[in-house]
Amino acid sequence: MSQSILLIEDSRAQLKAVSAILRNDNFMITSAASLREALACLDYTSFDCILLDLSLPDSEGLDTLRSVRSKARSAPLIVLTSTDDAAQVAEALREGAQDYLIKGRIDGELLKRSIRYGIDRARTQELVRQSEEKFRLLVESAKDYAIFMLDTEGNILTWSSGAETITGYSGDEILGKNLSIFYPQSAVDRGEPQHGLREAVLKGRYEDEGWRKRKDGTRYWVNFINTPLYDAEGNLRGYARIARDTTEKRIAEETLRQKIVMEQKMVLVDVLQSVTIAINLAPTVEDAVATLLKEVCMHTKWTMGCGNIVDTESKGECQVSKVWYFPEGSKIRADDSVLRERLLMGVGIAGKSWESGSPVWLDDIANDDSALCVWLSKYQGIKSGLAVPVYEGTRLFAIVEFFAAGEEKPDAPFLEVMANIGKQLTAIVERKRLEQLLAKEMQNLSRSNAELQEFAKIAAHDLQEPLKSVQGFVDLLKRRYSNELGDDGKRFINFIDDAVIRMELLIRGVLDHSKIKSHEKPFELIDLNKVVEEVKNNLSVSIEQTGAIIKSEDLPPVVADQLQMVQLFQNLLANALKFRNPEVVPEIQISWRREGGDYQFSIKDNGIGMDSRYLNKIFGMFSRLNAKTEYPGTGIGLAICKKIVEHHGGAIWAKSQLGKGSELCFILPDESRS
Repeated sequence: MSQSILLIEDSRAQLKAVSAILRNDNFMITSAASLREALACLDYTSFDCILLDLSLPDSEGLDTLRSVRSKARSAPLIVLTSTDDAAQVAEALREGAQDYLIKGRIDGELLKRSIRYGIDRARTQELVRQSEEKFRLLVESAKDYAIFMLDTEGNILTWSSGAETITGYSGDEILGKNLSIFYPQSAVDRGEPQHGLREAVLKGRYEDEGWRKRKDGTRYWVNFINTPLYDAEGNLRGYARIARDTTEKRIAEETLRQKIVMEQKMVLVDVLQSVTIAINLAPTVEDAVATLLKEVCMHTKWTMGCGNIVDTESKGECQVSKVWYFPEGSKIRADDSVLRERLLMGVGIAGKSWESGSPVWLDDIANDDSALCVWLSKYQGIKSGLAVPVYEGTRLFAIVEFFAAGEEKPDAPFLEVMANIGKQLTAIVERKRLEQLLAKEMQNLSRSNAELQEFAKIAAHDLQEPLKSVQGFVDLLKRRYSNELGDDGKRFINFIDDAVIRMELLIRGVLDHSKIKSHEKPFELIDLNKVVEEVKNNLSVSIEQTGAIIKSEDLPPVVADQLQMVQLFQNLLANALKFRNPEVVPEIQISWRREGGDYQFSIKDNGIGMDSRYLNKIFGMFSRLNAKTEYPGTGIGLAICKKIVEHHGGAIWAKSQLGKGSELCFILPDESRS
């Protein structure tokens, strides 16, 4: 699917250059040479991303950005200009620019990454907004219920239209007030409001009812449920409260007939409330369905239940995961396992329900054609059965079955509640899926941040400090002895200067990279042969001094981080040069081979080797097998290699014998095929 870009640029040369960069990457470019032309474009169409030059014939500076942003609130906006001013950069970002890029200082890949990141971020924000809007609409649609949140002290944080209808208070009037405002003074004196919150924490859920007062002073009878809410660390952060005005029920209970009617309704309401809250707390879909079965059976005369969760569906049959509920004291009990079976359309009450798309009730399951119903009738004493299909939109999500020892005929209110429960179940399952995705992303982000912080600390402390000392002494030599060094001496000093500069650039690049979130800098296809040549150039002094011979096969391209691959190969080759055998010329062989769907690389040397007992130890932080005076170093090189390889989804290990050289092997996945 193509992505539309509005390029606002008055320079034809710049327009042509940017268009050439983006043309072959599924971007559809619309150009505007002035602010007036750009605003006209935004009046009649929307764009996935906007590239903006701040200097236009009819507008200059941040006013240009503000004018465009006023027309395009949601599209990511990237400033692409020649003005490099720190104050303007900061102000542009505050005004809503996603990125600020300087012409002539960026390459095509950086520009494309910035565009894709902006588009992906905007789409993610829209999905989150839609999810929150769906949840808000769900709460607002519950007109018969007061659904709101409390802080840890019982102060009201959110409000709903149902709550306003029941109590008479608007959101502006009630937000920030304590829930004790609804209680009679006598109940407040007895501490009932806080008692309900404490019991909810102790029991996980607290339900009660009683007289409350509205804004106009009239009384109403309310049934409510308090549910404690916790953060990821298990700390209490507040409560959810669901309340229903049951004043009419309270009054109707004064007569026997009305009492029976209201009791029946309340049973179904309790089922709906209990199931809604319970499935909302269930960790998995299977647990949610099991909770539904349990709550319905415990609140009604149905004896046992079975949930058929649809895994795959094809014409005439589907694969289902079966979840059972058996009451205490039954001849058989359900374990925690989930059975997977095939369900045929039209066979058994579940199959008949699927075929008709509506609930199916059998007054005597012994007459059914399925082996399950015959077994339940013959060995479990089951008489009647009910199957209710649950749909997620038009897709069959599950079929729930209930069985009773008597002729339990479902009435219209029960079927209505089951339909509502089905809607609640599918909505909650979808929300849980989104919550799990968000939790996983947050976990990955936290782990990535922790690793990057550790990496930055190591690089800053252990690499930069020695480099500063080297640079300081080199500068001292040039100032004091420049005239005495001669041509060779000056050339050698320049070599050192160049090496220090290359190292500074490498460290700065690593530190900059460590500050970037992993999803903001996606891996790209890189040429490992060029990486090896760059590393050999970085290590040219050591190679020349030792006379080392480095042979490398033609290496395959890999999807990876360019900078980290340079760091990986440089650390491994530097290790081989450092731990060389002084009696022979160092020889290093770089090779690779296919290992399943991955690449296995090898760097083999003829150095001093190591005792095989310590092969696992060498990849630990600051691990050393030799004295610092004999072989200087920080002891972090192989630890960094291990982290880089694992970050790319691979593994690293060593093979060695003392006095017979070492072989460092690592695996990188072949992501180019995906």
